[in-house]
Amino acid sequence: MPYEIQPYDPAMTPAYLALARLGLGDGGAVRKTEAFWQWKHVLNPFGRSSGLHAWDPAARQVVALRVLLRWRFVDSAGQTLCAARAVDTVTHPAYRRQGIFRTLTTQAVEQLAQEGTDLIFNTPNQKSLPGYLSLGWQPVLHAPLYLRPLRPLRIARRLVGQRLLGQAAPTSEAAGAGNGSGPVAWTVFRRRFGDEIDRLTASWETARPRHGVRTARTPSYLDWRYGAHPQVEYLVCPLVERPAERLVGYAVLRPNVRGGLQEAVLVEMALAEPDAGLGCRLMEVVAKQVRSDYLICHFAPASFEHRMVRANGFWRIPGRSITLVARGLSDEGLPARLQWDLTLGDLEVF
Repeated sequence: MPYEIQPYDPAMTPAYLALARLGLGDGGAVRKTEAFWQWKHVLNPFGRSSGLHAWDPAARQVVALRVLLRWRFVDSAGQTLCAARAVDTVTHPAYRRQGIFRTLTTQAVEQLAQEGTDLIFNTPNQKSLPGYLSLGWQPVLHAPLYLRPLRPLRIARRLVGQRLLGQAAPTSEAAGAGNGSGPVAWTVFRRRFGDEIDRLTASWETARPRHGVRTARTPSYLDWRYGAHPQVEYLVCPLVERPAERLVGYAVLRPNVRGGLQEAVLVEMALAEPDAGLGCRLMEVVAKQVRSDYLICHFAPASFEHRMVRANGFWRIPGRSITLVARGLSDEGLPARLQWDLTLGDLEVF
């Protein structure tokens, strides 16, 4: 082989970033900046990322990279599952079709298995999916997407205009939080409610009916996931009980622009208790406060959150879903009939 397999080395981050920009692009919320890489692979509360790279000693350069993000799930019985998420995989164009992807992935999986990792997962696109299936990954979830129009006339005008022009408007990033009443950034939400957020979240995770494997929603995870991202400002709609000003629910959203329309991705929801009246009140607050043309989300079909969005104007988008694939790393493989209780906060591409 004209290359050597070496362990992931944080000191080589500049070389990794250069290769990632070359092979994966450098746009949108996942721009390959130093701050984004540190947030993703170093500051992750589940632990620093693992991985391997291929080094060409003759050219003295990194020619391929395979990085796996640490993750923690909790199953329906409350047991913790140590997981890894296959994220940054890239091979230099001059070194493709030499089996480097397979070599790096095989060795990375062996390394994780030796460490006691229970499973590895990711959400590949249609181009990379066959490669993962050939390496033992299994499709475990086709997560349907649900949409609620907030400004239907504007959506209709935009869609008609696109058809007349014969092309879609370009996609760009949306503006952040506005002033005054309405959604606030997670950091502002944290300053206002502090430990109340943690108590409500812990209570919600205990009270809501469980329907499978779910990301462990610890305070450090929520602050990292929704408050520390260097390139995306997640917004929160709090539900407050007055006059006590007690926090009784919240929804987390990611603003975006898609096809010239303002999109709000509903990624998280928590309530003081699984009460339908409380859930409808939260949905009403979201619909009134969000400055978007539509809302989009995914919640597990049997979950309380799914019942709430379906009862509040969300309908399934035909033919749209996110494919989740996974591979068990223990001798038993993936548990039989493993169910998944995820949101778009879990499924969004990292």
